[in-house]
Amino acid sequence: MYHCGLRLRYCQLSSTIRTESLKVMTELSVLVLAFNRSTLTKDLLKQLISYDCNINIYLSIDGPRIGNKRDSSEIYEIMKFVEQLRNSGNDVHVNSLDRNYGCRKAIISGISWFFQNNDQGIILEDDCHLLDGAIEFFASSLEKYNEDKSIGMISGSLNLDCSIGKEFSCSAYN
Repeated sequence: MYHCGLRLRYCQLSSTIRTESLKVMTELSVLVLAFNRSTLTKDLLKQLISYDCNINIYLSIDGPRIGNKRDSSEIYEIMKFVEQLRNSGNDVHVNSLDRNYGCRKAIISGISWFFQNNDQGIILEDDCHLLDGAIEFFASSLEKYNEDKSIGMISGSLNLDCSIGKEFSCSAYN
């Protein structure tokens, strides 16, 4: 178990870093944690399949709440879209929970399932919108810190206005 982490703020990367990162990462696994937001989930999945690299997409989706027709409808729309992606030749691995486990248990279940199949990867929530270079940022960070056992996670956000060097910015979250 890691006892400390490095949190890096995503900012624009140079085109050299973007290109080299995706060349180095021949395969990149991405987990999308979803629930009942079909439009946002579909938009994120569309973004992921648009990248010109081999991204293994994993989708873990919590089940509907008992008696909630909207949850059932939204989840159905997500699953219908996943089937369309699969029919188009995109491989999407799905962990669909049979009932609603709630935020805590569903996320733990999804992350556990993901890491049973992958040593490392990117975890995104269904309401994330990736800016240009985000996947490359994560890919280059995973590659750069892969052997550093003092790093437990790399995260990204775009809510600070400071930078260190040309590659990325850092923040001191604890």
